[in-house]
Amino acid sequence: MTVLEETGTGDGEQSSGIIADGMFSHPDHTAEIDARSDPVTEIADTVFPLGPVIKGRGLENGTFVEFVGLRFPNILAPSQMCAGDVYMAVSFEAQQILFRDTEKFSSKLFEESVKAFWGPALTPMNPPEHTTYRAVMQQAFMPKLMKIYEETIVQPVLKRRFDELKPRGRADLARELNAFYPYEIVGTIVGYETGDVEFIASLFATIFQANTDPMAAVNAGTELRKYTQQLVEKRRKEPREDVVSAIINEEVDGEPIPDERLVGMINHLMAGGVDTTYRQTSNTVHCLLSHPDQLEKLRADHSLIPSAVNEALRFEGIGGILPRMAAKDTDLCGTQIPKGAVVFGMQGVGNRDPKRWDNPHTFDIERKPKPHLQFIFGPHACLGQHLARLMISRYLEHLLNDLSGLRWDPEADIPPSITGWSQRAALSLPVVWDAP
Repeated sequence: MTVLEETGTGDGEQSSGIIADGMFSHPDHTAEIDARSDPVTEIADTVFPLGPVIKGRGLENGTFVEFVGLRFPNILAPSQMCAGDVYMAVSFEAQQILFRDTEKFSSKLFEESVKAFWGPALTPMNPPEHTTYRAVMQQAFMPKLMKIYEETIVQPVLKRRFDELKPRGRADLARELNAFYPYEIVGTIVGYETGDVEFIASLFATIFQANTDPMAAVNAGTELRKYTQQLVEKRRKEPREDVVSAIINEEVDGEPIPDERLVGMINHLMAGGVDTTYRQTSNTVHCLLSHPDQLEKLRADHSLIPSAVNEALRFEGIGGILPRMAAKDTDLCGTQIPKGAVVFGMQGVGNRDPKRWDNPHTFDIERKPKPHLQFIFGPHACLGQHLARLMISRYLEHLLNDLSGLRWDPEADIPPSITGWSQRAALSLPVVWDAP
């Protein structure tokens, strides 16, 4: 199955709950990484002794990049930019600089790919243009709105989905719960029609597979932009309490925001909040079930939930690799970077920096929280990080309260693992619990 068996109707009815197979695969080729038993630990231990920044090279015309014999898939930077020398920011400090200093390290390299799928969006922009448009989108994530979202959208969605699951006693949480709830929550906040959310999810799933089926991804991007344009026009006539209605009449420099730009911003907002949250939720569950002592601590003390979410983001965040382009000849922690070179930040590796965290390879939900690299830093720091934390935290509350005795399914063929690199995730979570 490559598309939804039922597309949305826009009439507010829930659809069948079937999402494209692309939701349960990785967008990049990671067989070599997945063959390692603990890739983040192994790679971190290999590269940290070499310094805060290391030099590598492109392979197969930039489709892969290699550092000290380690091969990584490259699907985020234009391959032609990675055919020669490339660089990796290893340390936490180097990655902070990479993501904060937009004058030296630009995200313009995303421009063509983002526009082809979402439309013109925030990701490729640099300040001051980025700052102006980000302020428009920031309205959706004001602190006062988090409480409203929690009470009117997040909790009702999670309660209904866990109530449906609870009597069964067995499920694959990744494929039967985690892949759905963020689309429903974020889609409602953004303004997509309830009955269309899973149709939108199928388009996103196809777009995320651009590396394996580029034509299908381009077609899905066209359909997505068409749908969102129609949504903008509909909300102009019939505004609601949603993000689309809130931003369609905003102005930048005294001029209305062009529809093409609105479409790109709306799609970017949705893209940043759904697949990422689904995958990070699965990683959080995987971390807890794989460390039963930590799960027991959480069961005994629910006040540790925020700390557990933060530690899972650090220990097994979905972000494996994120590139920037050197906008000028520059120095990064003692390494000279020529103008136009691609520098990859590897958040998962940087989140194991032994100079920042004691015992960085230990999953410890009682660890004192510190800022990590999962949501990056600077102007491009994740807009929806507070919403993501809220969703995963409330999910864990339901997991602990509703699925008593949660444990791995003893009948599963193999223990599930976290795989992938650009978007690391546990794609399957077969579990059982004590059904009421």
